[in-house]
Amino acid sequence: MAQSRLFEEMMQAEIAELRALAVLAERAWRDRSERHTATPTRLPEAVLRVHARVAEVERMLTALRGRFSGNEIRSA
Repeated sequence: MAQSRLFEEMMQAEIAELRALAVLAERAWRDRSERHTATPTRLPEAVLRVHARVAEVERMLTALRGRFSGNEIRSA
């Protein structure tokens, strides 16, 4: 159970870090896009991969919480 709490904390930290990275990357992309073209283009593949990783870690966190439901692990 202590390990599950540790894994949960690690996953929450990774999600927070990835979300912050995605915000910065999207902001930089928008700034470049607005300077070079009138119409926005598709998000770069790297930003899409960050979003996919966030979704993957969120699924893992949900699975962890499902496996250790109850008082063993807290929900966010």
